[in-house]
Amino acid sequence: MIVVDRDGIIVAFAGDAEALTGHAPAAVVGRDLDVIVPTDYRDRHWAGFRAAMESGVARAEGMGAAIPVLCADGGTRRFPARFTLVRDAHGRAVDAAAAIVEPTADDPPFFEL
Repeated sequence: MIVVDRDGIIVAFAGDAEALTGHAPAAVVGRDLDVIVPTDYRDRHWAGFRAAMESGVARAEGMGAAIPVLCADGGTRRFPARFTLVRDAHGRAVDAAAAIVEPTADDPPFFEL
């Protein structure tokens, strides 16, 4: 699980995320998502992220997506994940979270971001 605030700053980076990506939580918590978003995806990522934070609606929320991740070794790998926005009592997005998941046979195909 990775949690970011509305500015895209990583506030939580679980041990499982470290095992998959090679990034130690201490090395990424407090930094923006550029540390794990591959360069070629950053413009599209930030446009979608900012739109989701402003509107409170994320296109990929709850859906399975194969997300590209910039790993600590410099390589890019795709991981199956699900996204959600954390909203306050007024429906305003305050955080976002992504969880790496193990797809099941009942899941629809994960789309590529």
